[in-house]
Amino acid sequence: MRAAATAAAVLFLLAVATACGSSHAGVVVTSDTAKTLYVTPNGSDGDGCTRDDPCRSLEHAYSVAHPGTTVVVAGGTYPNQDFEPDPAKNDGPNVVFEPAPGARVQLGELTLFASHLELRRMRVKGWTTEPSARHDVFRDVTAGFIFVHSSSFISVIGGSVGPGRNFDSQVAMASPEAPVPHAILIDGVTFHDWRLTRGSDAHVECFQVGEVNGLTIQNSRFVNCQVHNVFISPWFGGAERNVLLQNNVGGKVVAGYYGFRVAAGNETCGNIVFRYNSATSPYSIECGRIRGKVQLTANVGPYTSFACDSRFVYAYNVFDGARCGATDRNAPSGFVDPHTSNLHLTDRSAAIGHGDPRSFPATDIDGRKRTARRVDAGAYQPG
Repeated sequence: MRAAATAAAVLFLLAVATACGSSHAGVVVTSDTAKTLYVTPNGSDGDGCTRDDPCRSLEHAYSVAHPGTTVVVAGGTYPNQDFEPDPAKNDGPNVVFEPAPGARVQLGELTLFASHLELRRMRVKGWTTEPSARHDVFRDVTAGFIFVHSSSFISVIGGSVGPGRNFDSQVAMASPEAPVPHAILIDGVTFHDWRLTRGSDAHVECFQVGEVNGLTIQNSRFVNCQVHNVFISPWFGGAERNVLLQNNVGGKVVAGYYGFRVAAGNETCGNIVFRYNSATSPYSIECGRIRGKVQLTANVGPYTSFACDSRFVYAYNVFDGARCGATDRNAPSGFVDPHTSNLHLTDRSAAIGHGDPRSFPATDIDGRKRTARRVDAGAYQPG
């Protein structure tokens, strides 16, 4: 349903990849190299991983798999796993792990040094991708937390992340000397219930991002977040580049002020775009220097007039509290029930028909088609 929007995000990330000099060769998969492997909690980590002699761990199955192999995982609980890099899999296609039909799979904490690994429809205590990890995919995975540490071409599609206490899920450099994460896609994910406990002085949001070059967050929901929904701010004095937030819904933050925020007041912003998002807490983009465009288009929610920046491009926003561009409206958001994070539009919302007729995502957050005949601002396009 969100194929067109996802395709646009992929094109955005491919443009970033080209700029970063990335390339990868195709691999021809034959029936011999792409055979199916099997894992069960009571298996044995021999060389087979066959239906009759299954492996015990996913990490061992990855080590013996060929590019394009499917690994069928039996129901049950599995311990923590570390996936080591394998040069034979650097060019893909992915080794895909998926549950056996009808199986419920619960994994411990996963650490991925490996590339071209895809996990589908499982529950995970939490996962981390390290700097050597590239082209890994988490599809419809329920995770307690996610850490992307200096990795590249990491995709999180569907599923959910949370709850968490006194820390947050992150995309960041593994160290000041490590590479900047790039080409990260978050699509259709629900981040929920990232909170502080009494007495903690942690800075907690549903999703925190340090330096990044190439980040798309789209079609995602943020619910019950402590300080921010998404907080993007350099950790080590670097730049924020090629960031796209579109078709997202941000519920009211619990104890903070901003919802979707880029805080790079002393650093460089390059190609930052917020468009067609809906939020109950104010948007904020703060940049010391700009190398490329910073643009806010057709967002709905609070914004303060002192945050209007003449260096930014504003168009077709419905801001409750400001009118920064000629086509913006200063009006109440017109959400159905912001207190319960129901940010669908009422019939009288000023956002109805106020999207940019020349530029809009092909679908809304729920997959409903948008057309130039009437484009609504925000993440939802009512039927």
